Amino acid sequence: MKKLAYMLAIAVLLAPVLPAWGKEHGDHNLTQVMDFGRAQVSLLDVIGSVEKASGGRVVGVEIEHQKKLLSSKNGPLMYEVESVIGGTMTTYFADATTGKIIKQKKNWCAALDFDAPWKSADFAQVKVSMAQAVADAEKATSGKAMSAKLRVRHGVLFYNIRTVTDGNVKVVLIDPDNGKIYQAPQYRHTKCGHK
Repeated sequence: MKKLAYMLAIAVLLAPVLPAWGKEHGDHNLTQVMDFGRAQVSLLDVIGSVEKASGGRVVGVEIEHQKKLLSSKNGPLMYEVESVIGGTMTTYFADATTGKIIKQKKNWCAALDFDAPWKSADFAQVKVSMAQAVADAEKATSGKAMSAKLRVRHGVLFYNIRTVTDGNVKVVLIDPDNGKIYQAPQYRHTKCGHK
């Protein structure tokens, strides 16, 4: 009986979190596609304004609603942009309607990520900027970029860019040394649901 009560208490504590665990990765992408359609400022414009304001290099950007503190309602639609200068990451939040940078914060936790792309020895030699990679991905897919990240896997740096064309999401992988597009498969979700 004591064991049952203990299990029930754990279930009650985890109940608010379980739906998030059960969500498919595509559900998040579907939400991002719908949010992206409401943005009035392009990802390229936001990258340019953050690089100008920070003096650093953008290594990641995505669009999402800012969460309101102690509320279940979504806040304003924002671009969350990660910029690196001198080995320190700063996250910038830019309004997706105006492009104005609303706030910034140092990302001290990023210092503990020893596999971070900007800590790679190859990062200093990257020849293709995030902005150029995004422009190339948009051209290759005839779409608009909704997120972009510099990633490293097995010691290899690459840009991972998601574009949207008529509600379809495509993932584009670009070599940051030469701009070569390695892969552009169609994503399995659309704005209307599963294919």
